[in-house]
Amino acid sequence: AEDHVAIDINGNVGAPVAGPIQASATSTNIEDGLNHTVRITWNPGTQVFNVYFDGSLRLTYTNDIITNVFGGNPLVYWGFTSSTGTYTN
Repeated sequence: AEDHVAIDINGNVGAPVAGPIQASATSTNIEDGLNHTVRITWNPGTQVFNVYFDGSLRLTYTNDIITNVFGGNPLVYWGFTSSTGTYTN
């Protein structure tokens, strides 16, 4: 129910590979009129993908995504999205 983050592969929101977890380490509601910093890091050597929210590590995902997600293509890409479901804000 809280504002959350998750890592999905190929847009499959029904089966996240990490999370969902509350986005903020300190608040269930990030729709507070404040600016928030999101940082994504990926290290191909260690195969670790991290998601930080307001400087706090929130999710870690370890996988050989070059091989297992991109079929060996080293030109990986990612994206992000957000929504309010059936509500507006």
